[in-house]
Amino acid sequence: MRFTPFTLFLALVPLSSQSFPGLPNEHLHRHVRRQESVPISIAPNSTAGQISSSPCQEVANLSASSYFVPASIAYNCLISMPFNATIGVSFIEQFKNYLQFQSTLAFLANPPKTSYGIEPVDLMKGLDEISETAETGGYENHYEFEAAIRVLMRRAHDGHLLWQSQCLEGIFFFVRDFPIVALTDSPEDVVPKVYGYNEIYEKLNSNISHTYNISAISQIDGVPVLQYLSDWIETNDRLFSDPDTRWNSLFARSNDPGAFYGSPLYLGDSTKLTFENSTEKTVQWQAYVFGNFTGVTNGEDLYKNCLKPTATSTPDPVSTPTTSPTSSPTPAPQSIQGYPKNPLYVAQDGSISAYNVDKTGIIAIHTFSSFASQGRVFQNSARTIISIFQEMGIAHIIFDVSGNGGGSIVLAYDMFKQFFPTVDPFIALNMRANPASKVFFEVFSDQINNSSLTEEERWDYWTGPFAYYYMNDINGTRYRNWEEFYGPIESYGDTFTNYSRWNIRDKEAFPMNFTVTNGDMMSNSTSPWAAEDIIIVGDGACASMCAIFVELMTRVGVRTFAYGGRPQSGPMQMLGGTEGSFSVAFSTLKTTAQDLALPNNPEKAAEWNEFLPGQLDIPPFMTGGNVNLMNSFGKDDLDTPLDFIYTPADFRVQMSKDYFRDISNLWKDVITKVWSNGTVNKGHY
Repeated sequence: MRFTPFTLFLALVPLSSQSFPGLPNEHLHRHVRRQESVPISIAPNSTAGQISSSPCQEVANLSASSYFVPASIAYNCLISMPFNATIGVSFIEQFKNYLQFQSTLAFLANPPKTSYGIEPVDLMKGLDEISETAETGGYENHYEFEAAIRVLMRRAHDGHLLWQSQCLEGIFFFVRDFPIVALTDSPEDVVPKVYGYNEIYEKLNSNISHTYNISAISQIDGVPVLQYLSDWIETNDRLFSDPDTRWNSLFARSNDPGAFYGSPLYLGDSTKLTFENSTEKTVQWQAYVFGNFTGVTNGEDLYKNCLKPTATSTPDPVSTPTTSPTSSPTPAPQSIQGYPKNPLYVAQDGSISAYNVDKTGIIAIHTFSSFASQGRVFQNSARTIISIFQEMGIAHIIFDVSGNGGGSIVLAYDMFKQFFPTVDPFIALNMRANPASKVFFEVFSDQINNSSLTEEERWDYWTGPFAYYYMNDINGTRYRNWEEFYGPIESYGDTFTNYSRWNIRDKEAFPMNFTVTNGDMMSNSTSPWAAEDIIIVGDGACASMCAIFVELMTRVGVRTFAYGGRPQSGPMQMLGGTEGSFSVAFSTLKTTAQDLALPNNPEKAAEWNEFLPGQLDIPPFMTGGNVNLMNSFGKDDLDTPLDFIYTPADFRVQMSKDYFRDISNLWKDVITKVWSNGTVNKGHY
């Protein structure tokens, strides 16, 4: 991709918790999107020296005219919120009712030996310890309590496991206006140098000279720069399980400021940068104000605001919004930000773009979250691109999935089936079997044949997270009832449902009667390209349904090519994000549990209330979140979820200055390294 300069990068952040955790999406739409075309540099507010009766009052005064306030004032406001231990302990218990659906709890507590870069974390035990600390007066203010929860949850490094708080990222997000990049002179170099993003961009894209003599950063706050960043990323990453991908997430790209840029936690007032030419620069931390400070005069007022119910919740990443059939189609973008300006094709919704580089077809899949015409825009775009490349006589295909955080299940399977129409894709799934999920399955199975349901209600049951009807068993046979699906089975010290697979042959199994290309397995089509003529390129950020797509492709022999990673030689995974197959929002769990309370059985409802989420409102402070509901397994290992299996890419290079200047330079190197001299080369590092 072609990288672009920026100052205030919040306006360019992709709206996904994976890429910028902690930023409430509705605030980005309301406050930031309107500034996209007007770069703004963060500077200390000119009124910061004014003294008010409380730091929260000062924030209220300053935020009336600016979105930003000095970090120290914001922090002092946060720690002035009182802590109510009774409410805090109650919150933990309600939160655990949601967390019980996280499919990887046992594996996180004791990671398999096949994993790499994943430190053990017992989330339930950790929450109990936080609750105990709260009961014994261990937290002086509410901020300390929530910060402890956030630090614990992020140790899971799972992009499907999200928790958003009205009292943390719902109030402030701390930023330092100096995004950085790590680049080498050559992709074969091992140790990169770290530069300011804007400075190196302007240098490399100048028409005057391409001599790379800009000064790199040597120290941050007196610590050698690579050591500082290695330490920083362990607690401030973008929820990637792989350490090389976590390293990559530090750095800015055309649509992401990088993890170095900000945090919902207070991390100081300033950062001192020392450069190789001995010059220094001090970057001030500022707090972007998300919270409503109208009428707030002190920490007590702010805390009361946090306890107010909110309609905000994390969108369910697997839901499929409908589109009015009479709405005007959105014009297709002419190009994709950060990618070459001369695409052969761009999908109407920007989900896919295609390029021709040295007679090799490039398919950049930017997201599998394509809801235009219920996913058919994505599906038809893939078909069109294949047709274009076939007419051009393209011999090789490069998929670029850099930064792809996932999306729709059906689109990942559909893309695979367009390239390998006769292959039956195998990904096994299971979820935790607990009393709550058992109740969900039992009641849902009773409701599916309820003739009194409206069409909309019936659709909700069919497509809900606990509808087993569109699942097959591991051999491809449809489950007859919920008991067959549920099991349960004992594995890895926990209890799970039986293994299942998506039923891609039945169009009723997917939203809006979407039909997976060649899903009926009756196609006489042949693969448009052989596996050895395809390679997938990425920076490790491919996650969720993107990871499932890559897993399916590699199972038939397609190779992978990773770039970037830590400043060391050796292999790197191309799949550094979650490989879970199904994420469910807290709001969906809440609604599901509330629906189950409808039957006229007060005793049963009272029993369920002890372990079901959502009988009460989503816990105070919380604006939303997600859990990973379903694990994913490959055919050769049904004991270990894909999340916990280290799979190195076939090729790896570092991120060079030439790649940064123009991503097509990376694609050209891929062509040379993989298919030079008309042969299929073996991978190397």
